[in-house]
Amino acid sequence: MPYVAATPGGLTTLAGRGGGSTNDGGAISADGSTNEWSFWRHVAYMAKAAIPAFEHDVRVYDVYSGRSYTEAMTDCAKQVQAADLAIELHFNAYDGGAQGREAFFWHRSTNGEEFAKILVDTQGRLLREAGAPEFPNRGPKPANFDTRGSQFLRKTRPIACLWEPFFGDNAEEWEFFEANEGLLVACLVEAIEAWGGGLV
Repeated sequence: MPYVAATPGGLTTLAGRGGGSTNDGGAISADGSTNEWSFWRHVAYMAKAAIPAFEHDVRVYDVYSGRSYTEAMTDCAKQVQAADLAIELHFNAYDGGAQGREAFFWHRSTNGEEFAKILVDTQGRLLREAGAPEFPNRGPKPANFDTRGSQFLRKTRPIACLWEPFFGDNAEEWEFFEANEGLLVACLVEAIEAWGGGLV
């Protein structure tokens, strides 16, 4: 049975979570309060619940240790080493005006590239079926040593993908995806089932 790991991005936790712990939560959405970690943690657990346990062993990893984003992603990569597929969940943020979906993969990973394409293509189809606004498709993108977040993709043994399906600081995209988080759940479920272990 394929083992799938999902990690809501944005959380950096020092040991103990008590004095000295840091939870930065990642980027903040256009509502001024929702961060990446809290949004994606909820979506990840809904996706896990929607996938039958006899089909895929889906586990959500939502606590990482480290004093920086790089250290947190390195720790996260260590936690998911036994998985067959690992997906890090983020929303993008830039200047409030950018839009679109993208999925990063390590530039040498053909399997990672294939899964990233499955994700963005599945999202596009579900958006069309929902009659959603025509948000841009930024496509699958190769990550290298200079790409932010590449530690997770580079250091993770299984097929790995960093998915950013929308810009959380863009008011139009945030309003749509906050109200339609079920579409993100469906995208994860359908992409994982389409992958189905065939790339391993």
